[in-house]
Amino acid sequence: MFCTKGRHTALLRRHWQLNDLLRHDLLDLKNRDDHRHHALDAIVIAACDRSLLQKVTKKLQYRNHWKEKQDDELKENIRIYRLKPQLENLPTPWPEFRLAVAASLETIWVSHRPNRKLSGPLHEETNYGSTSEPGILVRRKRLATLSDGEIAKIRDASVAQVVQQYLEQEKILYPEDFGKKMDDDVRAHFEKNQTLAESDIHALETDNRRLKRDLLNKLKKKNPLQDAELGKITLPNNKGGEAIPIKKVRLLIPNKAAVPLRPNHNDKEFVIPGNTHHVAIFSLGDGKSHFEPVTLLEASRRKRNGEDIVQKHYPNMPPEAEFRFHLSTGDSMLAVIEGREELFLFNTMNANSGQMWFVFHTDAAKGHKHPDTGRDLRRSCRPNTFEANFSKARKITVFPSGEIRDIN
Repeated sequence: MFCTKGRHTALLRRHWQLNDLLRHDLLDLKNRDDHRHHALDAIVIAACDRSLLQKVTKKLQYRNHWKEKQDDELKENIRIYRLKPQLENLPTPWPEFRLAVAASLETIWVSHRPNRKLSGPLHEETNYGSTSEPGILVRRKRLATLSDGEIAKIRDASVAQVVQQYLEQEKILYPEDFGKKMDDDVRAHFEKNQTLAESDIHALETDNRRLKRDLLNKLKKKNPLQDAELGKITLPNNKGGEAIPIKKVRLLIPNKAAVPLRPNHNDKEFVIPGNTHHVAIFSLGDGKSHFEPVTLLEASRRKRNGEDIVQKHYPNMPPEAEFRFHLSTGDSMLAVIEGREELFLFNTMNANSGQMWFVFHTDAAKGHKHPDTGRDLRRSCRPNTFEANFSKARKITVFPSGEIRDIN
């Protein structure tokens, strides 16, 4: 047994022109966004022996390469020199080696391990209240932590109006915004005034331009909703007393997937289930399908009650519904795309919209997005487009040996 160094593998891969077998650009680099780069390295290592590595060591040369780069300080182009290793006159293991490697890579089915475990958070940490409108929940949240999109979801109209009017006012700073670190000129201003606005900053009697600039930046970056923690955002008291500080607000949250936390005890306390454990796919005929998502919360309940985790019959299903298979995250599925069988992995599902996303079995890109354009590399479908987007789909398992077997 002997080991090859990573740099030797990279040198041979580049010298034998194997990098572009998994790339579609002109870069002579390893493509780590394709799972098959492991197989490509394995092929190179398998083609090595001690004799070949000795030839690599003898024929290896370092040549000086340079490129121009703009220097920000000197305001001119400078040359950066680097020594790059190169090999010459080192033949491939056999004449048609590159073509054989390309053909081998095309026949690879990447084996993935699906996630069918009943572990992880069963639901989101936040508890929600019910409303008279189905699919609409309510929750309490601190006003200072609201995002721009959440302001429009404030349930109480009077509170929402007060908050909106406060946001439309000119931003101001309070002594509490500075803490213990306060400049003497700013402290002198607050001894006579309760607030510090933009006009007050320009009127400060100081020659410290940096102080004024820092104050303007602090005012610009300030989130006005943080004033709620200081009791500055208030609601008028209808009884004539002191104004009521608004520190928390109720938000309306649309979510059709929410379920009661304690179905037999309190039907007004809801939670939003966590991850989807699996999706049961049914055929309705005429190219139509039905997706039945099963959350991790529901799957755990079934196991606790001694029920089948994967069920092939559901209430209120039409009589023509026929169970095809179920998919958990990472499960493999073969489908015909443009006349050719392609292998996909089930990625995720939006339980509200019923949209499912699949990734190609070779896709190893971060977030499944194109590294240059950011385009989503996943393929999606809905129940009414599943048959069209994934023709003749069938669930399979790919063994490490490369054997494919149908399962459901």
